[in-house]
Amino acid sequence: MAEKLWAPALQGLGPSSVVVDPACGAGDLLIPPLTRLLAERPDSVPRSIRGIDVERDFVRAARTRLALLSGRSTGEFSAIVTGDFLEDDISGTLALATHVVMNPPFSMVPSPPGSEWSSGAVSAAAVFVDKALESMASGARLLAILPDVLRSGARYGRWRRSVRRRSNLVRLEDLGQFDELTDVHVFALELVREENPSWNALSLEEARVSDASRVGDFFDVRVGAVVPHRHAEVGPSLRFITARGLSSLPADPPYRRFPGRADRGPFVAVRRTSRPGERNRAKATLVDRDEDMAVENHLIVLKQRDPAAFGYGDLLDVLRSGSTTEFLDEVIRCRHLTVGAVRDVPWQ
Repeated sequence: MAEKLWAPALQGLGPSSVVVDPACGAGDLLIPPLTRLLAERPDSVPRSIRGIDVERDFVRAARTRLALLSGRSTGEFSAIVTGDFLEDDISGTLALATHVVMNPPFSMVPSPPGSEWSSGAVSAAAVFVDKALESMASGARLLAILPDVLRSGARYGRWRRSVRRRSNLVRLEDLGQFDELTDVHVFALELVREENPSWNALSLEEARVSDASRVGDFFDVRVGAVVPHRHAEVGPSLRFITARGLSSLPADPPYRRFPGRADRGPFVAVRRTSRPGERNRAKATLVDRDEDMAVENHLIVLKQRDPAAFGYGDLLDVLRSGSTTEFLDEVIRCRHLTVGAVRDVPWQ
């Protein structure tokens, strides 16, 4: 994966290049540029390779690996240091970089104070990219391996717009599942820091608008209103539609009390949990009951807008088609379908 990330960019490395990895781990993403720079200028490489990591053992491992590869001592790689990129001020280091490379943590962290694109807990990967772009010099290049939720998740739309305002897109490439133990789909992103960028879309989800008809042209699409472990069971007693319970329909669903928005049947429910590569990404079921129901938030509800246009049978045919699965595999490779992705499914 490190080689795939670097392959198109290695030719751009030269005598004045400085490569910085703010989450360097054991140095995997620093090995390809080091190999390239050794061939270009073997006498002055170590200070051109810089890295930061919170784990002291990883820093020692990275120095040792780079030293063995280059035939130098570990002491010559003193620019690989222990530190916390999100907490420490390393803007001076990033300002010197011609290339910033990263495979940042995917865990959730508090959003930065005063953030313009989010609040609450957000992916650390988004914060890493945001902070890097703040300090990088104009013309510097960012190469990153990132979780697909940043590319296609509805929650990160404002983050994508923030990235677009400060950079130009060079490359966006699907890399598949991170590895056998990390069940997250990732993509390679290559950007150039620019003050006045002219952008094509960072997300295929944002680039797919066309004149073709979409599911959202004929059906209202929204997430079920009930968050089971957050909403108290008060209010009117309603049939309760859950993702797990869809397989038992048309048997009578259980009841629960819920004071919020109810969805009246008939409607189509689509399970939000959906893995790339599955035979059918949009697993859809017709809920054909003429009554108000409480619907779990693990489901997406599609309600007919104009009965004279298309019926629920037409909708089920579209959602269950191979072309819809291909479309969703392209636009959203994270584990949950979004309202936007389902709304934009081509009507064909």
